[in-house]
Amino acid sequence: MPETSYDVLFCRFLVSQGCIKPLCDLLICPDPRIVTVCLEGLENILKVGEADKEMGMNGGINLYAQMIDECDGLDKIENLLTLG
Repeated sequence: MPETSYDVLFCRFLVSQGCIKPLCDLLICPDPRIVTVCLEGLENILKVGEADKEMGMNGGINLYAQMIDECDGLDKIENLLTLG
């Protein structure tokens, strides 16, 4: 989870600039180091979205989870788990 309110704001800024789709697209990269960094970034984004949801923001929905799913990120993560 991002450590400070600055980290949370920076995470929201990155999402507003469209970082989710490129991170999801890189999940099929053959370099496991890149995939790991992308997964860590997506994890932090999801944690911010979950915290926002728990504070009653966004109608009680984790918008970032929804955005990741719309970019086929969930399918790509499931494929990583299957390939293992």
